[in-house]
Amino acid sequence: MVLCPKLTDVNLNDTKITDTGIQKLATSGCKVVNLGVASTDVTDAGLACLQQMPGLWGIRVDVAQFSDLGVSNLQSKNMGSIEVGTCSEKRKIALLQRGVKFPEQIDDQVVARISQLKSLWGVQLTGNSPDEPAALTGVAVKSLASLPKLTDLLITDLRVDPAVLQQIRKEMPRLRVLLNGKR
Repeated sequence: MVLCPKLTDVNLNDTKITDTGIQKLATSGCKVVNLGVASTDVTDAGLACLQQMPGLWGIRVDVAQFSDLGVSNLQSKNMGSIEVGTCSEKRKIALLQRGVKFPEQIDDQVVARISQLKSLWGVQLTGNSPDEPAALTGVAVKSLASLPKLTDLLITDLRVDPAVLQQIRKEMPRLRVLLNGKR
């Protein structure tokens, strides 16, 4: 990685990267701006290493990686965007075999964690198919509304209750909302 000083976008989603690998990347001198670590074995400890990446602005994680501690490790970063996705079936099986508990879907609690990152202007919630339900209620709407810089909400491969979507649009009329590619 040291040989790539201009490397800015690193997609490690669905790879065998671990906390050790993230530590090496964080101290490599690369100027990573966007980092994808969803469906990997990167834990809260790996997310803590991101403090050593001053230019990191956007991240993609899955719900199993997005714990309260993981959020606190990201809070001091001036993150502009985050994508939080549900776990793939393969990852769910691996986590269950290891006895790891994790949220099965995007829900109010996941959005509440996201809302702790006050510098966000972009949030993407991602599932595995357009029929996958998102357990979002008015609580999630209030959490999203608490993000002072939020301008973009992308919801991909998730089914959202139309009443919740209507409430989002009513409470945040300037927010650009895309649900499965449609406004």
